[in-house]
Amino acid sequence: EIQKGYNSTLFRFPFRNDLTASKSRISQTIYGKTRVKELCDTLKKSAPELLLFLQHVRNVSLYELDANSNVNELKCLLSVTKTASHVAQTSLIQQFRLGGSESCKNIFKIGLSDGTKTQESHWIVTSCLGTGKSKTIAQSPAGRRDGLCPLAEIGIKLDKTSPFVYPFSTVGKLFCFLPLPIQCGLKFCCNGYFEVSKDRRWLKKDNLGKLSEWNSAIITDALYKCFIKALLNLAKVTLLSAASESDKQKF
Repeated sequence: EIQKGYNSTLFRFPFRNDLTASKSRISQTIYGKTRVKELCDTLKKSAPELLLFLQHVRNVSLYELDANSNVNELKCLLSVTKTASHVAQTSLIQQFRLGGSESCKNIFKIGLSDGTKTQESHWIVTSCLGTGKSKTIAQSPAGRRDGLCPLAEIGIKLDKTSPFVYPFSTVGKLFCFLPLPIQCGLKFCCNGYFEVSKDRRWLKKDNLGKLSEWNSAIITDALYKCFIKALLNLAKVTLLSAASESDKQKF
């Protein structure tokens, strides 16, 4: 079936059993049912925010195929979908390359299904480009060589269960487009064009154990600016939800 074409991105993971692991020259790690289930559970746990800051991916699905089933009997274990009610025409990464605008606002709905039940969450994502030190580093010869972009984003979950829109408190996590295993201690999620360790567990540090110059610049310049913009955007969305139709035209 796949030989005829597959209009998606397919990830194939070489999970090894006892036999293949013993013969492998790359890895002797054995993945039995328990270990594969742990990986699936980890993906499910991060699913509600998985797509929040990704630029182009709009859907991720996880399927299971039993040993005695055929390809038409796939069981959906997880499906995450991101749709936009308001989205900027071009990303700020593109705008930075073109020398365009320095901030934008997007509103997303994320749908999550485990095959039995479906739930939705709504987010307002504010994106900003740094205009100080992070921009200077990114535009330096070394920054251009490394493809740096002084981008920071803040995602605030919205409570739409009532007629009015309010921010919904969530466990704040740090992202480098995909979630990192780092809590930021805030009630919202932060994304940045960070330098991360090879295992994506930490923000890269210098030889003295302090944040690298680039990571420090992203936080104190781009993320700081983004925080102020995010509060202004949140206030506007909250006011709009409470405004009459005639007043909404004024915004």
